[in-house]
Amino acid sequence: MSSKDEKENVKAWLKKIKKDRFWLAEQCGVHKRTVDSWFFKKSEIPAKALLTIYDLMFKQGHLSTEEELVVDESGMVTLELEFDSEQYQIIKTEAERRGLDAGTYCSELIQNAFSTDEE
Repeated sequence: MSSKDEKENVKAWLKKIKKDRFWLAEQCGVHKRTVDSWFFKKSEIPAKALLTIYDLMFKQGHLSTEEELVVDESGMVTLELEFDSEQYQIIKTEAERRGLDAGTYCSELIQNAFSTDEE
């Protein structure tokens, strides 16, 4: 999915749930002007923020994943993620800093995004 498509999906979702960018900023732990900057023509929504947004969308039943998910016999789900070269370099650098490969690091990020203090 392109950055433009992601932005349009997030805008449509916010409109559908009747929430504004102030609310989204609060959910993502950033300032409203940061959220505004994500929607500039040449800007992109950072990967970490997208994970938070997709988590919110999923929890509210607004993220359709049935066609996009591959589930193996053990119940593990395979996702395909797309990053531009700059985003991938950031992920790769952080993964290496932690002694992980990029795939393992992304998997841990996603698992942490869905974990709670109760688990």
